[in-house]
Amino acid sequence: MMVLGDMLHSKSGVAVMVSMLLASTLWIFGLKSGDDYDRYWGWFALWLFGSSLALMFVGFHGEVRSVLRHAMVGVVPLRLSLWLFIPVLLDHLFVESRLKSVNTSQKPSTL
Repeated sequence: MMVLGDMLHSKSGVAVMVSMLLASTLWIFGLKSGDDYDRYWGWFALWLFGSSLALMFVGFHGEVRSVLRHAMVGVVPLRLSLWLFIPVLLDHLFVESRLKSVNTSQKPSTL
């Protein structure tokens, strides 16, 4: 079980980098898209990632005793963002590919 747990939640800084990549991808989709849904997810991703980094910084540098307990306040939203952003990005990619396939399969009508 420890091996499976380490694969899902590693103890290295990879979680921060993956969360940053997912949040920036959602933010870029939100900027490029004209849809309000994408814009809301982009700003939510930016807010969640930025606030979790700020909470980790304050939790780590704020108190010398029991650093692990206080750093978890920022780690939990960061780990939550991994589980939230992946389905949203997959949904965005599948919907976009489905819309493109529907638009290309329809033949233009001639008058």
